[in-house]
Amino acid sequence: WTKSGVVGLLPTRSIGSTHVAHHLSHQIPHYHAREATEAVKAAFPELYLYDPTPIWKATLRVAAKCIAVSKDKNGLYVFNPQTPAMQTATA
Repeated sequence: WTKSGVVGLLPTRSIGSTHVAHHLSHQIPHYHAREATEAVKAAFPELYLYDPTPIWKATLRVAAKCIAVSKDKNGLYVFNPQTPAMQTATA
């Protein structure tokens, strides 16, 4: 079982809670994702963040309130590192 329950475990192979390892190395096969995630958490405990919010709720929150990107004067979307969420993640 994972924190996302059987719904996250079976169809998605827990990608919601193990995808950080994929971003570190795309060569990690899905069947080693949990093991790799545990290794990342052990090696970088101060950098590894986990949000237990259910995926449906997190998706709605991001859709309604995401301010990590904004439009610049040219109409392009740009990363905004001054948002409270980004400051918390990098603190």
